[in-house]
Amino acid sequence: MRNVIIKKAITLELTANDWDLYTSTLDCKTAAKVINVEIAAIINAAPNKDAAYLEACKVLELYSDFGANDTEPRYVLRNILAEFFGD
Repeated sequence: MRNVIIKKAITLELTANDWDLYTSTLDCKTAAKVINVEIAAIINAAPNKDAAYLEACKVLELYSDFGANDTEPRYVLRNILAEFFGD
């Protein structure tokens, strides 16, 4: 249909446990909140899933002290991207 623009946006409210951060040894609440905001912004601005993944991984790397750069949080990220962009 002409003159119709449909946009979708994501908001993330995952907990530190949802991200599978090092919650047993660290307080990761603030890190999870920042990761949510930054990754949501990246996904909303990204042209595709691959571009979003590359940029979002940079955010996870910044929070590697909290375990965000491990395999599990990247798996969570991939699932989020699959939901948003499709497989």
